[in-house]
Amino acid sequence: YRLFNYLGPVEHVLITPTSILAITIRRMGGDIRCQGEKWSMKTGLLNKLRFFSEDQLGNPSYDLRRDVSKVQNLLESRLPAVEGEKPVPIGGFVFFSNPDANLSIEDASVRVLNTKNMKDYLRKLATGERLSPARAEAIAKVLGG
Repeated sequence: YRLFNYLGPVEHVLITPTSILAITIRRMGGDIRCQGEKWSMKTGLLNKLRFFSEDQLGNPSYDLRRDVSKVQNLLESRLPAVEGEKPVPIGGFVFFSNPDANLSIEDASVRVLNTKNMKDYLRKLATGERLSPARAEAIAKVLGG
């Protein structure tokens, strides 16, 4: 695994043994709900005060799809195709890094993770067809490493 923070076309990109993942991070805590494409956060006095100090919820699904597209476009333009190798799988997830984030997710169009389930998800990514070391290194160079 190689994590690139603030080096490539998006803020966070992870090269796993089997794929490349854009990561859209939200740092806020509180009650956060996602129904399909609609995101909302329970408003209360404390959450209103947080408005001035933390990043905003916005639409993480949209932000993630934009970031995945940026990574894909960069790799397509700068990474030479290797005959006989399949295209590198590119995906991503939204990560809520605050342990106080209480997520209610229903029919989300993107994968949403928090501090409790991210580790298990990343372990599962180690299974499947692996990127060759040379391919992973070429990807890392394109991403700025």
